[in-house]
Amino acid sequence: MNSLIQESFHKEKLDLLLRLIGQINSNLDINKVLLNIIDAAKIITDSEACSVFLTDKLTDEMILSIPTGPAGDSITGKRFPMGEGIAGWVAENGEPQIVNDVSADERFRGDFNPEIFITRNILCAPLLNQSQEVIGVLQAINKEDAGQYLQEEVPLFQALANQAAIAITNARMHEERTTLLAEIHHRVKNNMAVVSSLIQMQAMMETDEGVQGKLLVNVARISSMATVHEQLYQSDSFSRLNLGQSIEKVSLSSLSSLNSSSNVNAAFACDNADLSINQSIPCSLIVNEVIIHLVKHGFKTVEKGEFHLELTESTDKESILLTIQHNGQSIRERIEGEDISEAGFHLIEVLSKQLEAEYSYTEDPNRHEFSLWFQKSDKKGVGNGSL
Repeated sequence: MNSLIQESFHKEKLDLLLRLIGQINSNLDINKVLLNIIDAAKIITDSEACSVFLTDKLTDEMILSIPTGPAGDSITGKRFPMGEGIAGWVAENGEPQIVNDVSADERFRGDFNPEIFITRNILCAPLLNQSQEVIGVLQAINKEDAGQYLQEEVPLFQALANQAAIAITNARMHEERTTLLAEIHHRVKNNMAVVSSLIQMQAMMETDEGVQGKLLVNVARISSMATVHEQLYQSDSFSRLNLGQSIEKVSLSSLSSLNSSSNVNAAFACDNADLSINQSIPCSLIVNEVIIHLVKHGFKTVEKGEFHLELTESTDKESILLTIQHNGQSIRERIEGEDISEAGFHLIEVLSKQLEAEYSYTEDPNRHEFSLWFQKSDKKGVGNGSL
């Protein structure tokens, strides 16, 4: 009967371990991962407090990260030399340890705050990554109800520690990639801004208005791409953008680059459509090209140019409809004319093919309209596949 009870208890603990491992691996934020690990360790060992020590190879130290228990807040971030204390010994030797009477173990370095929390016993396991390298130590402190840690608990606790090490490694890699991507987008934006400024300076010194206009058009194109990279740098995701916000910022940036901000009234009504970067970039560039055509040709016959940009996401969130209504004269030939030699027309055509989008231009006595429709997609390579 006792063996059946023990078997049932072991199965319950194993089921619990599997659930806790799933919880640990459900996040890539390093602080949340560490908190999940500590919560899991407390539950699996029935302990009063738990902590995670992480190794710092540069200083050859152990760092106490997010401990729990009464003294947790006061000791977070504490450092001590590798090999010092029971946790240090475990890190140095790569072996789990049970110490049910810390006062009798010479390795015990004493409590950080004995007036708040006193350690009776400890269960430690090394955090071993997939290369079997020790990256830290998982520690459970004080078995509840004045109990003692048993040798049978070690395999389960070590299994939890191994999964914790993998989760920490993944979170660190994610953090490094995120930082690197942010730096890349920031540098791209800054480099584009430098190039844009140089071309703008050249345009200001140019006496030929035709050449000056072409230079400013290229400034607008570069600025629109820089604006997208700036948004990616500032966002929480480096693969998706709020298309409505992106389109509005790109439009205003284009007007500024073309020295037309004061001559054009722009209005926007955009849904907060979430779109992959591989669709956001070509869509933003298409809008930029339409605005260039409007400033250069559409608004030449009016004292004040006006356009209303509307972006609508379908109710099933599967497609996007973008419309730009404007006053002034028609730019149909600039949008649809196959014999137009300017790059703008060809860019709209190429970018629309990348999006697998349908575009059209309708004329009206009072207002004209450019429209673009496409299905949302997460497939890779759309953003630059044909440029």
